Amino acid sequence: TIPSKPKVTIKGTEGESGYYRSDVELVVNSNDRSNTLTYTVEGTNVDNGNISTETKINNGQSIYVTQDGTYTVTIYAYNRNGEKSNPTVVTVTRDTVAPNAKLQITTKEETSLTVQLVATDPEPGSGLASNQPYTFYYKETGSSQWIEAGKGSTSSYTYTGLEKEKTYDFKAEVTDKAGNTGTSNEIT
Repeated sequence: TIPSKPKVTIKGTEGESGYYRSDVELVVNSNDRSNTLTYTVEGTNVDNGNISTETKINNGQSIYVTQDGTYTVTIYAYNRNGEKSNPTVVTVTRDTVAPNAKLQITTKEETSLTVQLVATDPEPGSGLASNQPYTFYYKETGSSQWIEAGKGSTSSYTYTGLEKEKTYDFKAEVTDKAGNTGTSNEIT
């Protein structure tokens, strides 16, 4: 009888769409404890090396992804007769680098200010989050308490209701798909 496909449990701090912002552990198990397990990996820096040939592992053993990048792991189980299971294929992307963010003033009025956040996600980044990656903050100059002014999917924001006699500081954050958050410069 052909062995059943190995099961893989993925452990790590997950963002959206299978992106991780921490080391990733793949725990591999077979239904039959007597099965031999092997795996191959496409990508570099898995278990601190580039594995391109089948590597034998024990049931319950883990495979670790410790460097940023995208990795495809193909795992097979073999029974005592040497029969090979269908593959279990797992693709993970590890991204631990926060996006870069620069806040710029685009329009200044008496009681409002419009800013533009220029954000980039360094390679091999996961890209900006698909749902409300931008968060904008303000505070009165001299205060330590930042106030969230708004969140959204556009990189431009207008602060309204500012008092003419007061001075304010502004900053913004941008989040990538892995969940890493980059903070912009502060402007006054």
